Amino acid sequence: MNNYYVVIALLLFGSSCGGHAGVVAGGTRFIFDADAGSLSITLKNTDSATWLVKSSINNTLQWPGAEPIHGMTPFTVTPPLFALAGEKENKIRIVKTAEDLPVDRESLYELLITAIPSGKMEKNSVQVALRSRYKLIYRPPGLSGIPEQAYQQIHWQWRQDGSLEIGNPTPYYVTLTSVRVNGNIEENAGVVAPFSQRSVSWCQNTTLCKVQWRTLDDVGKELTAMNITLTQAP
Repeated sequence: MNNYYVVIALLLFGSSCGGHAGVVAGGTRFIFDADAGSLSITLKNTDSATWLVKSSINNTLQWPGAEPIHGMTPFTVTPPLFALAGEKENKIRIVKTAEDLPVDRESLYELLITAIPSGKMEKNSVQVALRSRYKLIYRPPGLSGIPEQAYQQIHWQWRQDGSLEIGNPTPYYVTLTSVRVNGNIEENAGVVAPFSQRSVSWCQNTTLCKVQWRTLDDVGKELTAMNITLTQAP
């Protein structure tokens, strides 16, 4: 009997990574501008072999701080499944299919791209399926403020129980990147949803809390670091 093994590698993007060997997306996060009506994303196969590519939009979010979304996903992707030849490119197109999205703030969804080599598997071989998760941010028209400045308005409050509350008074999702707390890197710091607060345990057992954070602009460029120093009575 022939033995075949499929290994699924999960890649969670949204900060500095933009792709992997095989299939590369033309960005790390994608802004769906409501005024544009649709969004096209280029996928490139950097491998010499053909890969099968499947794309979907999900509302099951993996990022800490993301607001839960219920109901049907209001987007479709075309084509949802296609073969991408070696060293070739193709575009997927995302179209909004519902009108009941919030109009006073951004909404966050997940773009999931799964790529599988389409060649014939040999006996006792291992096939790797690569899953890449990207942020898809829906931006309605007429939001106040400038998206790239939203991270500068983040509020930090250090509570007596040691928890750190992060507040976002803007209508924009803020992705927290390159977060350092008292010099230590906080991996997967997540996001702060519009008009929301979230609590984290980054400053425990200390009387001084120095936080540095950055974010990404609409094209994925990391912006200048912001800093704050918080103190508590011993």
